[in-house]
Amino acid sequence: ESEPHAALGASLKWLFDGWALPNITELASQPGGTGLPTIDAHFARLSERFGYKVVPHEDVLDEAALALARERRFDDALRLLEKNRELHPGSARTWNHLGDAYRALCRWPESKEHYTKAHELARAMSYGNVSNYAMELSRITQEIESGRACTPPR
Repeated sequence: ESEPHAALGASLKWLFDGWALPNITELASQPGGTGLPTIDAHFARLSERFGYKVVPHEDVLDEAALALARERRFDDALRLLEKNRELHPGSARTWNHLGDAYRALCRWPESKEHYTKAHELARAMSYGNVSNYAMELSRITQEIESGRACTPPR
């Protein structure tokens, strides 16, 4: 009775061997995005092996970007969020987080563009929290129209 289970276990080990990239967060956090080519190459090999496009879950780069922002490494954080948008173009959350980043950096036109896209995606996919996306878009629109000054973090 255990032979089929052993065979299944062996098959799954073979199938998923090399799937994980254990140091992905460390690679994503390298200054200047120097770890991104290694991440890209890993997922390109997986994509070739399995015959469909494999990308890291959006939370991986999102969480690494948040950690970098806390360290005040804003360029590196932004680079990861932009990479995440490239990998997950249909995710309203990914577009919204870029809107947040551009807003914090006083890049309001880009922020509004990203909040607009996030809101469109959230509506199109009937997100339960679509009103949050509408609120973010409304807020950046009001900030732009107010003409008030914005001081980016250093």
